[in-house]
Amino acid sequence: MGNNNNNNNNNNADSVYSALLGMTKKQVVETLGEGFNYYPDHLWIYEINKTWWGKKTVLLLTFNEENILEKTDTKHFFFELKI
Repeated sequence: MGNNNNNNNNNNADSVYSALLGMTKKQVVETLGEGFNYYPDHLWIYEINKTWWGKKTVLLLTFNEENILEKTDTKHFFFELKI
């Protein structure tokens, strides 16, 4: 059951952003802001969380040819800084 709760937490995070599905790029910009996305791209990325030790959570938005949001996904990763 413990794993089931963890999966529910991940699904809840994705379901919050699934409310954006069907929005146009303009509506997404009005909702989330511009971020650092190139407007004509079909994939937009928003950083939604960052910890002090480098773990980042990003929101991936995929638009179709009509610039309508058709898919949302969240990803977690670490950056490695090389000097």
